[in-house]
Amino acid sequence: MNEVMLHQYNLLSKELQQEVQHYIEYLFLKNKTLSKKQMKKALKKLEQIKYQILNYSA
Repeated sequence: MNEVMLHQYNLLSKELQQEVQHYIEYLFLKNKTLSKKQMKKALKKLEQIKYQILNYSA
């Protein structure tokens, strides 16, 4: 966090700070889940390409 945001964060009540922390954790988990989905799609595409190459060379 930059200094301005950190200062604003420190001005929040403890309850709001906790809510902000939970929301940030949620965003990190969501991003991780999206990355896993994207990785699965990429692996699936690579498998398709592999089979196309194998069928072409056969």
